[in-house]
Amino acid sequence: GRSSGGALAPVSSFIGGVAAQEALKAVTGKFTPLRQFLYWDALEALPAPPPAAAECAPRGDRYDGIRAVIGEAALDALRRGRYFVVGAGALGCEWLKCLALLGAATDGGVVHVTDMDQIERSNLNRQFLFRPSDLGAPKSTAAAAKCAQLNPAFRAVAHEAAVGAPGSPFDDAFWGGLDGVINALDNVAARLHVDRMCVLHRKPLLESGTAGTKANTQVVLPGLTASYGASTDPPDDDIPVCTVKAFPYVLEHCVQWARDLFEAQFVQAPRRVNAWAARPDALAAELGQRGAGAGGTG
Repeated sequence: GRSSGGALAPVSSFIGGVAAQEALKAVTGKFTPLRQFLYWDALEALPAPPPAAAECAPRGDRYDGIRAVIGEAALDALRRGRYFVVGAGALGCEWLKCLALLGAATDGGVVHVTDMDQIERSNLNRQFLFRPSDLGAPKSTAAAAKCAQLNPAFRAVAHEAAVGAPGSPFDDAFWGGLDGVINALDNVAARLHVDRMCVLHRKPLLESGTAGTKANTQVVLPGLTASYGASTDPPDDDIPVCTVKAFPYVLEHCVQWARDLFEAQFVQAPRRVNAWAARPDALAAELGQRGAGAGGTG
């Protein structure tokens, strides 16, 4: 049947991610594994109306699995499309990989990708297109090169310019020539700028973002849905603990890091010393309990 012969990179990525997560749960024993059936679908990705059987017939190339699901017409639109991926970090790498494996920009189309950052060692654990040999290289250039290895026909143009900066190559003519935009940014100001440009030029936008284990996506279609800037997310006062400890890169993170350090050295430690000095018998009892507990579990 058509479904058994189909293969879409984003679907495979999702299934692989769930499988890897369950494997980590089993190995570490830290989280509760799924002990039930898991149902997930992406029926909204199917063309409407469904393509005819002739459009889904195999043609002996690497895109037969995609063609079996979406048909030749949709595949041809992907291959000839002009897209803009804003950001080449963790999400940007995933979007670029999926575009390359789906055959986007492989027959007259192009994918523009921009990111001003260079690859750092802390990026390697989640931005999977990068390797230690890429340290110091521009993210956009390295990501485009890796995707060309995944699919040699994939055409990507790398930029290192900010989307809203004066004199950037992203002028009105650039935005007007696009077929779609994908946001993979880490700051609200740039997201709002991209959203405004997509509204102005009536371009579809896929908005996405992550924060720790949380993530969001929003599909913005001109004239059909609300734009990203039309709503405001509730304020999130939580600061990622891992970011504060390992890589505090914004003012709020640095302030929280300093507060945690001050609390540990000048509040908690003296408080424990004063408590023990005031009640030395309690200290002896506590140490005795700890020793007994350690001996009982050996």
